[in-house]
Amino acid sequence: MERLDILEELSGAVTVYTERANREGIILYADLGVEGEEGRSVFVKGDKHRIKQVFLNIIDNALKYSNKGGRVDVTAHEKDGKVSITIADRGCGIKKADLPKVKLKFFKGNNTRRGSGIGLAVADEIITLHGGKMSITSEWGKGTKVTIQLTVDN
Repeated sequence: MERLDILEELSGAVTVYTERANREGIILYADLGVEGEEGRSVFVKGDKHRIKQVFLNIIDNALKYSNKGGRVDVTAHEKDGKVSITIADRGCGIKKADLPKVKLKFFKGNNTRRGSGIGLAVADEIITLHGGKMSITSEWGKGTKVTIQLTVDN
């Protein structure tokens, strides 16, 4: 665990997927200027490789479950000593009955897309080990929003 700039890690993950999003005709929009301050750093204690793994997985999922012409929004907000990172897509969404199961290892609600069904379970485990929370909201046919909240290290 080290002190790391969470926005730098998130920005790096967005950069990794920018070309893929363009190629697939999906808008990948990132607003990482926490509260309008572009270029600001927000520090947390963590393992930067595991945190980046979480961001890569969730952005990959957002793109995977979006269609051409879709959009994925990546945003960050800091308030009351917490940083909240949201990755939201306007893709196929998750069925209400499947939503409570998506953080279980090997669960796949949608078998029409590639993947093992382990990504969200591992992402949730990593965030929990960092003292944070990961929540998922979704509406079938309208999209999914994953929110990660971590404590800021001032």
